[in-house]
Amino acid sequence: MLARLDRHRWPSAAAAILMVALLAAVMASATSAAAPAASTPLARPTPPAIQPKHGHAFIPVQGDWEGTADGFAASFNLVLDAVHQQRAGVPQYGIQDLVMLRPLACPPNPAHYGESILGGRLPSVLGDHGSLGLSRFGLLGQFTGKRSATLQSRYSLHSCHGMLTWHLHPAVRRTVANGTWSLHYAGGEHSTFHVQGGGRLATAIRLPEAIVACNGLHGTLDVFIGTDGRSAITQSGVTFTLRFANGKATGTLSAPGCKGPLQITATHTGG
Repeated sequence: MLARLDRHRWPSAAAAILMVALLAAVMASATSAAAPAASTPLARPTPPAIQPKHGHAFIPVQGDWEGTADGFAASFNLVLDAVHQQRAGVPQYGIQDLVMLRPLACPPNPAHYGESILGGRLPSVLGDHGSLGLSRFGLLGQFTGKRSATLQSRYSLHSCHGMLTWHLHPAVRRTVANGTWSLHYAGGEHSTFHVQGGGRLATAIRLPEAIVACNGLHGTLDVFIGTDGRSAITQSGVTFTLRFANGKATGTLSAPGCKGPLQITATHTGG
């Protein structure tokens, strides 16, 4: 019986090179799989857009917004509101810490103001098509662009009435801590007052006995805090100024018939 003789043939040079290349590719693939993947920063999701009734959609600037109406200030904070479910035409934004100054006397004078504040733990959700959604508080207005909004409110006093229209835009506001502040007057008198509305309003600032003794005025003051941390008000001849910075504040108080101005310091003492 004939047997077939098996012959082993060495591969050609080209085949050998191909085999080496394939082996290198396999090793590189294994090394790549074993090495940890390079971390890449996660892209932030694009904020939702407001679709107005007319015109193009836009994404409003988040953060502090400021405006004036005939000299009376208004301010609020626009935030993404994760609590409310986004639905058609109503983007997931909310307004918080809304503070508005209103006339106290006729004719209206920005130096004599009262204030309205919309606080609360949760933001007030926007309405349809960029509406501020504040009609239940007697307020009108809407976002008209990524950097523009309007706010309207009526006022009615004994001898005058009218409508204030604020035109608001994004701003950079100095941080002023909410909570209790300790106030010290030169001469040793001290009291406390409160800051609220996201650092926009200082309330219940008590006049010292020194002013009562020389002028007869007594009571408390509320003052709006501007974007630069400054506040100033003049009522019944009393002029009060205060500048906030880094948990502290300094200012003056003066009144007709009194020596002055009286120096003031204040310190944030807690929430």
